[in-house]
Amino acid sequence: MDFQSPVVLVLIAALAFPGITHPVTTIRSLALAATLSIAAAGAEALPNQSAAATTPTNVARVYVQTAKGVIVYTTSSTGKLTMVSGSPFKNTVGLMIGTAGSHFITVGTHFIHSYAIRSTGGIGGQVAQINTALYPAGECGTTLGGTIDRTGTEVYIQQGTSDYACNGLQSFKINATTGAFTFDGVAWSFCGTGGCAIRSPLVVAGNNGHAYTFRESYCDNGFVAFYRDRLGVMNLDDPNITFPPPTGDGGDYSTVSMASDNQNVPTGHMVVALQKNYDYPCGPSLPPVLASYTNDYYGNLFYNGAKLRPAVYPESMVINPQGNLLAVSGAHYDESMKEVPGLQVFHFNGRNPITGYSNILTKDLISSVAWDKSYHLYATSRATNKLYVFTITPTSVKPVAGSPFTLSGPSTLVVRSL
Repeated sequence: MDFQSPVVLVLIAALAFPGITHPVTTIRSLALAATLSIAAAGAEALPNQSAAATTPTNVARVYVQTAKGVIVYTTSSTGKLTMVSGSPFKNTVGLMIGTAGSHFITVGTHFIHSYAIRSTGGIGGQVAQINTALYPAGECGTTLGGTIDRTGTEVYIQQGTSDYACNGLQSFKINATTGAFTFDGVAWSFCGTGGCAIRSPLVVAGNNGHAYTFRESYCDNGFVAFYRDRLGVMNLDDPNITFPPPTGDGGDYSTVSMASDNQNVPTGHMVVALQKNYDYPCGPSLPPVLASYTNDYYGNLFYNGAKLRPAVYPESMVINPQGNLLAVSGAHYDESMKEVPGLQVFHFNGRNPITGYSNILTKDLISSVAWDKSYHLYATSRATNKLYVFTITPTSVKPVAGSPFTLSGPSTLVVRSL
């Protein structure tokens, strides 16, 4: 018998008092009263317990560059978006490239800008800027975008010209307290004396020790690799990079886009979209395919031996923080090659072959794609003024309520998981 039970305690109390003339009746009454009291207490507690279990928590802040300024949202665990007060923020200059600690970073034609991030996630005033044109490689012309490293302490700025004459990768330290920038160094001339153009954003490996981009020489794209030194500066590297073996038909593979997983381990994995070209350098080509690569501690990239053709053109790709889902998007259309724009998701399996998952989620021309840590996928379409939000896990794909949302000219996305 459980002597801690409220009902048992009532029975013991009733039997202990000799002044009670009808103990059985009284016991039944007291037991019933105790039971009702317990039920009533439970009834009062359950709503609070239920509310605590189902109340959504905030999991991310989403920054969307629009024609009217930067709109900031808070995302709940259910995928619901709530606009942050003050949106759209019109005080920023240039292209959003990410957040670094408590600072929001943009890059313009020559300047990098740093803004304070408010406690609400809104964008405060500018706290620092630096003119990249005053430093080596700045003479190349204009910035071609920037990338923040995985620690939020370094920003890498690509400099170049469209005529293949000049290119470089600048490294700037970000002060965690003030948001100020300090020039650290530059990696010069990706192509030797031949010249080339930068053709992709810089992709930093999951271990933060290596980074890659593509350079174009005539119509052929190839890898450019960098290693990060102890000061955080990116330097030109010459690792071993492998491609699918020749097939005997005279075709050569060139790169289209790539993405890295986010696992901070010495050996990580990447996806590379490859296109087979004939009659080098500017002959016909086949539709792109997706290939899994392994990047090791030394920055080498090894093709893992399997290819998969996506239904949409892989102009941009991003792997989710868990490293098991791959979003592929594009705004490219070529009817003759059956290449279409849109958004599609695949299972990413590390060094193992990439496998199919979703159908085409939208055929809109996609401008930017990003994940948060709670399996939410965001995508903008400037052409259709839409922001798409999906909840995508390894077993289910569904749009959040209200998606797609209508915005004025949405373009770049920055997502900061909380």
